[in-house]
Amino acid sequence: VSLMTWAFVRSMKRHLSPPDEDEDDYVAEIRARLTPDQADAIISAVHRPNRALYDLSVAIEQLPMHFVRKNSINGNLSIFEDT
Repeated sequence: VSLMTWAFVRSMKRHLSPPDEDEDDYVAEIRARLTPDQADAIISAVHRPNRALYDLSVAIEQLPMHFVRKNSINGNLSIFEDT
């Protein structure tokens, strides 16, 4: 979950930066920390922060906790997506 949180924050930073300012560093960092499939999915996404949020949601869904708590966490994630 912490890695996917980092991927979201890093993707949002890249999304808000000028187009060519941070791209090479972003791609290198994402590839260094995520699995190849996850990295490729985020890097190739039209909206990278949304893709990273999706991956974070999947990671939360895999946590061993009661579904009510998971739903609450996912509800809080939707606030990020809406802003």
